[in-house]
Amino acid sequence: MESSRSMDLFSSNFNAEKILNDLQVPSTRLNNFESIDEFEQYLWHTNAALVTQLQRLEVQESAEKKPSTGPSRETRLSQMCARRGRNVTEPVKQLNLNKTDQQGPMRRLKECMEQGHTVCISLRGRNSVNSFIQAKIVAFDKHWNLLIRDGDESFKPPVRMKLRATKSMQITRSTENECEDREIKTKTLWRRYLPCSLIRGDNVVLIFVSPRLSFERFLQIMPTNEWFTVI
Repeated sequence: MESSRSMDLFSSNFNAEKILNDLQVPSTRLNNFESIDEFEQYLWHTNAALVTQLQRLEVQESAEKKPSTGPSRETRLSQMCARRGRNVTEPVKQLNLNKTDQQGPMRRLKECMEQGHTVCISLRGRNSVNSFIQAKIVAFDKHWNLLIRDGDESFKPPVRMKLRATKSMQITRSTENECEDREIKTKTLWRRYLPCSLIRGDNVVLIFVSPRLSFERFLQIMPTNEWFTVI
């Protein structure tokens, strides 16, 4: 009796090792099936009781499975697959339009942009800071790329550039505002007006409130005498 129970597939005392070693398979004609579906159909027609027991066992195993706590299969696949790119006809998603929790230099720069205050921007040259622009900021980003308007630029050219002024920096010797020599003509300062210009953030060294503002407005905008630095 115990031996028969150990060879019963549906018994709790089922012993797979005993079946592999002791079971004698009768030499009968073997059926070849093209697929699992064909084999299931054969079992259903020849041994319906066995099929019913297998179905009950499958339902019992599925009920005992613990619910998955991780993401679903669809969620995992969506994370693995690449997202579809934006079509050229689709509008660009606007970001940070209503963001008001900016802190530090970005917040101060945003206040100057919204209120139309003039700032002074220091730009680096090849070896040193050689350009200063007083202008109003139209737009900026987190990389310190600036779009400015109504800018007055003061530029200290290198020695080799003193005699090679570009068309946008023509020196008018009769006008002191356009060109002025200092310290016995050892330092030359070029000036020009910029209606609109784009400044790369890589060239920005320092941004501070323009000293041309009145003292009252200066204290109102920058009560702690703050300035913005880009390294």
